[in-house]
Amino acid sequence: MLKSEDWAKCAITKAEISKWINQYAKEAYDILEDVSNYLNIIVKLGLPHVSSTKGVGGSTYDHELLDITFDVALPLGVEKFCRYLRETIFHEMNHVMFIRYNPRQERQLYWAVLEGLGTVFDRDYAGGEHFTRGGENYTSKIATESEMRDWLKLNLKASTRSPNVPIDWVGMTYQVGVWLVDRAIKNSGKNVIELSHLSCDELLKLASI
Repeated sequence: MLKSEDWAKCAITKAEISKWINQYAKEAYDILEDVSNYLNIIVKLGLPHVSSTKGVGGSTYDHELLDITFDVALPLGVEKFCRYLRETIFHEMNHVMFIRYNPRQERQLYWAVLEGLGTVFDRDYAGGEHFTRGGENYTSKIATESEMRDWLKLNLKASTRSPNVPIDWVGMTYQVGVWLVDRAIKNSGKNVIELSHLSCDELLKLASI
């Protein structure tokens, strides 16, 4: 837990935060079973990737390092903070495992699959709500089947991660990733944890688009 003057403004103590992060990380670890024994979790307040809808954010750097950040004001209250903290840790720890078997790539399909797996994992194992009416969406746009196919074409055409991307690209990346993962689950009978050991191309093949 990195030192910061912002801790003095936090609505709950560092000890409580530490307890919850360790508890939720242990829960995810026990489910995934295949996470590095050298996983490091950095906690730094108020980083730019705090979600505007959840007040919590996370980012995974490699198979041994992720960060957790949040709005010190806990604008949604402690109960929702704990819920979204747990979802975020589950999401990021799935990334950790996927990156262990699939080192980071810059092609856009990689990021769609990475985010799709993380989102489905936190949905299925931590109760995360994504892309459902009334849920906490990454984007206000809920795509149709036809739009998903069009978005997939855009992901496949983009050989690198680029800032020159269409409106709603982040939402597009997450949604098309979830769509691919759900299709792969349905077609193969594998669960999201098993799929997280596969390469992007192997998962795309199982999705049978």
